[in-house]
Amino acid sequence: MQVATHAHGDRTCKEVVDAYEKVMNDCKTPTDVRHRIEHCGLMTPEQIARAAKLNIAMSFFVDHLYFYATSYTNDILGPERTNRWTPLSVATEYGAKWTIHQDHPTYPGHARPFANIKTAVTRTQRDDPKTVYGEEYKATLDEALKAYTINAAWQLRKEKELGSLEVGKKADLLIISDNPHQMDAFKLEEIKVVDTFLGGRSTNQTAMTEKNKQGKQVKVYA
Repeated sequence: MQVATHAHGDRTCKEVVDAYEKVMNDCKTPTDVRHRIEHCGLMTPEQIARAAKLNIAMSFFVDHLYFYATSYTNDILGPERTNRWTPLSVATEYGAKWTIHQDHPTYPGHARPFANIKTAVTRTQRDDPKTVYGEEYKATLDEALKAYTINAAWQLRKEKELGSLEVGKKADLLIISDNPHQMDAFKLEEIKVVDTFLGGRSTNQTAMTEKNKQGKQVKVYA
């Protein structure tokens, strides 16, 4: 049985990794179970390396930077810890198949994957595009897209069914209004979902904008 545990601080993340490792050793649990840590706010490089080696999945919550980076810097964590909040590049460095989550319904509104992707690659607050919090911890665009596709499928142990477009998989995919590789990173959150396919069938077609009707290129991602 997979277990997902919420942990933000570095001490808490260490205790969760310790607990998972002990249970896996005591019960002779195969590493393919893929227990998960949710949030991972201040996980250290050492903890991330251990988790990755044990196939412990990590799902990061980048919205804290999007909403609260200034408050974290000035009132809660200080600049050093705020800058290393959600160290996505470190997780990539150690080969982790990390994801990003919304934490709904704790946070308002509907799912905002492209807003979260923007935050992952820019590390800026919503109302301050000029201040970057932890430049060295940015994700690349491709890494952030994987966080919502093939990595998410892996964390659910469904990578043979979902997460990419391959023969034999379920053909779950989105058609979106813009190509994220051909736009400014700060405009990624403006991307709209044009259609949703489940099992190869359209389930949520929306009215195309006039620009798209006139032939604007759209990009398809699983």
